[in-house]
Amino acid sequence: MITSQSIKTINNFFDFHLEIYQLCKKFDFYDRENFNDRFKTKQNWPGLRTWDLSETSPFLFLHVLSCLNKNNIDTSAYRDIKGCCHVRFEKDEENDWIHRDPCDTVIIYLSDTNINSGTKFYDDTEKHEISRINFVQNTCLFFQKPLPHRSFGSHGNEIENSRMTLNFFMHR
Repeated sequence: MITSQSIKTINNFFDFHLEIYQLCKKFDFYDRENFNDRFKTKQNWPGLRTWDLSETSPFLFLHVLSCLNKNNIDTSAYRDIKGCCHVRFEKDEENDWIHRDPCDTVIIYLSDTNINSGTKFYDDTEKHEISRINFVQNTCLFFQKPLPHRSFGSHGNEIENSRMTLNFFMHR
């Protein structure tokens, strides 16, 4: 049974969160079509994403894993971990949907706090919201599959004022 206790929230996740946010704004971002063409994959999501951080920014990737381990999320329990930076703009709000990731998931809120944004979680029927976490900069969410969820309150129209997150997908 899915409950709001399935979600772990870690406040003040990074020690140098503003520097990490500035670093992430400089990454190469791709829309879904260009991402899939360039990297020969078939992913589906709204907004813009980077390629896997283990390849494009290995020190940031390892730093996130280290911070997860320090917060009692044992990354050695996973056979495969992929990380990316994700941006969603106001125009992407209508293109989002309730979904279930096929793995455990980490979402780290990077951009400025916006309490009208965040992540909603749903029960098994995907009809009833069971919890919501507002978008507070430098907050990390960890939840195990198959928790139904969706972002809400995508905002901004450029990298500087958008909803930016680090997303890690952790396969057991």
